[in-house]
Amino acid sequence: MMEFKKVHDSLQYEPENPFSHSLYRILWPSYYHLLPNLRSCFLYFGVFPEDCSIKCRRLIHLWVAEGFIEQKRVKTLEQVAYEYLDKLIQMSLVQVSRWYLDGRARSCRVSNLVRGFILSETMKANFLTVVRRQHTSLGVEKIRRLSLHNCSPSILQSKDLSYLCTVSLFGGDNRIESLPRSFFRQFRLLTVLDLENAALHHFLEETVKLNLLMYLSLRNTKIESVPKSIKKLQNLVILDLKKTLVTIFPMEIFKLRKLLFLLVGGRDTHQAAVGAQVSSGIGCLTMLEKLSLIKANDKNQSIVKELGNLIRMRELGITELKVEDGKNLCASIEKMEHLCSLYVNSASKEEYLDLNYVTNSPQLINSLILGGRLEEIPAWICKLNSLSKIELKWSKLQNSPLKALQALPSLKELHLCDAYTGTVMEFSAECFSELKMLEIEQCNRLNKVVIQERALPKLQKMTINNCDSLVMVHVTKNLLSQLEEVLVPQDLISIIKG
Repeated sequence: MMEFKKVHDSLQYEPENPFSHSLYRILWPSYYHLLPNLRSCFLYFGVFPEDCSIKCRRLIHLWVAEGFIEQKRVKTLEQVAYEYLDKLIQMSLVQVSRWYLDGRARSCRVSNLVRGFILSETMKANFLTVVRRQHTSLGVEKIRRLSLHNCSPSILQSKDLSYLCTVSLFGGDNRIESLPRSFFRQFRLLTVLDLENAALHHFLEETVKLNLLMYLSLRNTKIESVPKSIKKLQNLVILDLKKTLVTIFPMEIFKLRKLLFLLVGGRDTHQAAVGAQVSSGIGCLTMLEKLSLIKANDKNQSIVKELGNLIRMRELGITELKVEDGKNLCASIEKMEHLCSLYVNSASKEEYLDLNYVTNSPQLINSLILGGRLEEIPAWICKLNSLSKIELKWSKLQNSPLKALQALPSLKELHLCDAYTGTVMEFSAECFSELKMLEIEQCNRLNKVVIQERALPKLQKMTINNCDSLVMVHVTKNLLSQLEEVLVPQDLISIIKG
């Protein structure tokens, strides 16, 4: 079966090929019956290069910015977009290349044959123009969406791009900074500019003149700052600056009142999370649904207080939190009833996180990452019935965290890094009934891990690393046989006789 899949994926869609004609007849009915919005979402896979595994989040953000997603009364655009993606997956038009442990698609792709069908249809409808290094002729007068694969944007300088709404760059010599400023003046209708991974070292000043721009991604580029003139992008909905060198936002960012997603931050040389500094005023961006990562390091604690105005928030990431910020952060979190993901890092590994003031916790939280010292696990965390993933870093808890967390009904990932200062960690029978991934790292006083019979019945991956005092990991034969991946020194494993 795997060999067939490899052969199938290597095949190309060729209009003159009888096999391709057969495929066309198979795909056409499914494609024809797609609703117009869903059809556009399907065709959008043609933007991406051949054999490309696409992060679902990126795809969803692009669909939202393109206006493909129909607004539904009680759901966000992103939630509806995921429903569209699920529909395409169920119809076998799209393949999932990687899953989250909670069953959601993490990345996806289309086969080369399906992609060929897509490109054929996009050409007919003038939905998309793809330019590859070996193909320099555009062949279309009014280009609406343009995707450049392994070629420089300079090949476009003599073309009429005044109808262009979308530009995406992938790979190769994409040094867009070398283009003259006059080149961008044609882009007056541009709504999507996706420059992720581009060879870019400076924020392009001409970008701020694109008045209709709704999506701007400079992710994984080398830009270091954002100009004050960004305030001109009044229609911007998504700004993605993740994995850039941007560490501070100008106050003018708060003029962008339509922003839904403001993404920034990355990792330093030690893989520690680095957020961007913002000034007071963040609370005026009341449409925000995603904000990550920002620093909480202002003297007046105004930033943490203002987060309470962002009641539509679904994903929040905040770093450099001090112990005195805890009460205000808890008050803000309580107002975010739609919150699904929370990432909080303290100002240092030794700084305490004081998060015990939440009384009415958002019940939709499914991902929680806390980096900082904890006196104890806050009681409200133990009541998060939707929690699928929890990561505790630098917590240095004196009491084992397992007792507090073991009854969480939806927990599938548990990551403990320097989270416990005790010597024994024991997983008792019937505990962590849904857990699929367990990671224990840098618990340097830990000398024994015990996993009893009937504990962790669904565990698939177990990692125990860099626990300097560890001498024994007691497990059952049943557990070892069910594990798909074990990253534990073999000489530490001891079989419990059941």
